[in-house]
Amino acid sequence: MPRHLKSLVWLMVSLCTSAVFALAASAQTDSAIQNPNSNSTVAYVYVSYSNQNIKAFAAAPDGKLTSIPGSPFRTPDVASMAVNAKYLFVTDAVYIYSFSIAPDGAIKQVASINAQQFNSPNNYGGPRSLFLDRSGANVYDSDLYCCGDDNALQSFSLEASTGELSFIGVSGATWSYWEPLSFIGNNEYAYASE
Repeated sequence: MPRHLKSLVWLMVSLCTSAVFALAASAQTDSAIQNPNSNSTVAYVYVSYSNQNIKAFAAAPDGKLTSIPGSPFRTPDVASMAVNAKYLFVTDAVYIYSFSIAPDGAIKQVASINAQQFNSPNNYGGPRSLFLDRSGANVYDSDLYCCGDDNALQSFSLEASTGELSFIGVSGATWSYWEPLSFIGNNEYAYASE
């Protein structure tokens, strides 16, 4: 695929992944789902804009969005985001940053890891698309791995109490790893389409 088409594909992926949703991890969530007339938060919505800001909203059962106090939150450049119930993960295409999610949906950076450093031998490229397995315990990235022509998938384990990521490994480099993977229910297999 010509280089300009690769850039177009990455632009489309970036635009499609600029908003991330997180389920509210509170007792209010269950009651709000059972009682759709309540005004409780059922999810948090995080939207990246102007590369170094994330707007955060609380979503009500009727879909109404309310800005979270402190929003927008200043962040490093945002190339991609992923979220589980406790953390928002952001990459700037070199580092992966972990942000804790407070009970009110506010975010605070708690950890970072230089994912690019694992692209040996030349430390080139870096994470482009972040995604998690179904448990939310492992973070992955589609990584621009070698000289802008090949990609790989990096994997990191999450320390749930701190938000720290630890490098697990990297797949072999190939042209095929542009899309984030989707995991089936038991995390035994993952798939992607191109």
